[in-house]
Amino acid sequence: MTHAGKVTAQLAEEIALKQFGLFEERRREVEATQPTSDFDKAIEALDLKKLPKPKRRKKSDDGSSPGKK
Repeated sequence: MTHAGKVTAQLAEEIALKQFGLFEERRREVEATQPTSDFDKAIEALDLKKLPKPKRRKKSDDGSSPGKK
């Protein structure tokens, strides 16, 4: 480059922050108006009460878990 450029770092940051603000505002609008995703619908439809509960290991007489010393 033959020169340092015409835009200061401060001005570039201000422009970037303004553009990000516009992007974020639009993203929130879209997120609020779009229907729930298929993944979210599948999770909501899943009845968590039907899932088997994890089995707990019984503790031995000395209070430690079996197989651990």
